[in-house]
Amino acid sequence: MATETAAAAVPITQTDDELRKEALHQVEFYFADSNLPYDRFMWQLHIANEDHWVPIETIAGFKRMRGYKDKFGVSGIADALRQSAELLEVDESGLKVRRKTEVKEPAGQFDRTAYVKGFGDDKEDQQALERFFKQFGAIAAVRIRRDQNKAAKDSCFVEFAAPSDMDKFLALDPKPKWKEAELLIMTKEAYCTGKLKEKNLPLSELDKMRDANTAHPRQRGFNAFREDAGSSSSKFTKKDVKLPEVYIKYLGNDLRVWRYGEGGSTTGGVDEWQWVKPDDVPHVPGTVITLTGFGDFLDFKTVKAALKEAGIDPPPFIENKRGETDAAICFTEVVSDDVFARMQAALPKIEDKELTWARADKEHEHQLQQERANALGQRALGTEGKPGGGGGGGGGRNGRGGGRGGGRGGRGGGRGGRGGGRGGGGRTNDRNAERAAKDKATTATAAEATMDVDAGAAGGVKRKRDQVEPDGGVTQGRRGQGIPTIGRAEKKTKVDETDG
Repeated sequence: MATETAAAAVPITQTDDELRKEALHQVEFYFADSNLPYDRFMWQLHIANEDHWVPIETIAGFKRMRGYKDKFGVSGIADALRQSAELLEVDESGLKVRRKTEVKEPAGQFDRTAYVKGFGDDKEDQQALERFFKQFGAIAAVRIRRDQNKAAKDSCFVEFAAPSDMDKFLALDPKPKWKEAELLIMTKEAYCTGKLKEKNLPLSELDKMRDANTAHPRQRGFNAFREDAGSSSSKFTKKDVKLPEVYIKYLGNDLRVWRYGEGGSTTGGVDEWQWVKPDDVPHVPGTVITLTGFGDFLDFKTVKAALKEAGIDPPPFIENKRGETDAAICFTEVVSDDVFARMQAALPKIEDKELTWARADKEHEHQLQQERANALGQRALGTEGKPGGGGGGGGGRNGRGGGRGGGRGGRGGGRGGRGGGRGGGGRTNDRNAERAAKDKATTATAAEATMDVDAGAAGGVKRKRDQVEPDGGVTQGRRGQGIPTIGRAEKKTKVDETDG
């Protein structure tokens, strides 16, 4: 057996040039054959126009890219992308990027992937793992394994660029070490075979796992090649798929939901995209109640429990940013004087603090209705409304009403606005929106395309990691983990997490 020496991971102080190379490699990963056709959001960006140009501003807003954007700006990232030797090209304006070549379906991923275990406390350090494995050969991806709660396991899958590189890695003697601890290494096939035997499942399931490149026989993520099977075009443009129009019913009105890139310019990026146009949302008086007097903390459960006890159901959506002394309580129908009186009587005080209930003024109420519609519109799109790499594990709860990226202007616009936003919040728990995108019909009713949007709310979509947050390669990285420490973290805020 050939003998090679395995090096240990060594902390590296990075220069600006090295950081630019990392930014380039990260974006190359997003557009690589091993990721692009398996990342639903990236794929939608790719097919949003026939020429496949994607706004660099949008890419720079991904969580893994924010540190580079803070340091170099969009123009600096564009300069880094111009150094791509084979994969990427930047347009003359320096604002858009695309692949130089057609997307090709990668072959043999399962058979050139190794299972590696034994990283201890460093199991979350994506960049350190990437640098470590790079010394053993060309790497396509390093995927940290996670449990159902998204916590990192003490293992990862390493996809090598070629089977020969994996064979060399597995043949190392002595075995590679991570900080003096010997690693457990084997092929992905050997690992999956062992798991099938452990669970008393037939070994025939291994073929399904190989075809889907998963470690679970029933796991299926987005696959553009499968989604577009039977299409006469090999270019995978948006023309190939006729997507239905999606509507939500909010406050008695049917509102059109616009997918990213539909019916408007994407110059502002995902953060400023309007999933529901503010002008489409009419003002419905009497649906928003304001609450003050509770201090700088409001327990949503206390409010909802009191309202439910008073027969006010379904529970409303409550909007309150942590530390603020006012809250907006948004109902799905007009609040009558009788209901308003019962509301005041049900909860006159909290912990000896006298509460003040009032009807919202017209401007504030309409603005909140526009923001709620925008957040619910993004939510109705399901995985179609999720930005790739938006704030780790689901993004979303960073602004009032659901995170970053509500409508332009006012409280709903821009970064951190009250509107629905980047990453959305909790999952819809309704598959209808996802099924609607596959239907041949040209429209989808609110009942067909969404859940009961008024009964659920504050959160948006929790990611399935294999769909929108795939792990990156040693030279490319991985969205959603290991953010470069050259940027600032966003302040988390509190929103209503139950919303009915």
